Amino acid sequence: MISEVLSSIHNVEVYPIVTMLLFIAAFVGVVIWTFRLRKHEVARLSRLPLDDSLTSDTQGEQTHG
Repeated sequence: MISEVLSSIHNVEVYPIVTMLLFIAAFVGVVIWTFRLRKHEVARLSRLPLDDSLTSDTQGEQTHG
């Protein structure tokens, strides 16, 4: 059933190639963004899971909002 539907689509073989190129472009973009981050920004982001002040602020918003 699925193979019949896919075979009826014109130029279906292009979609996996386009999808792979989009994935590679997104992956390369994230890698470049990661390497261009400044050290103080990386340190701030690394402390986010352990930052209690952010968690208490979020909980306060949930109780009031």
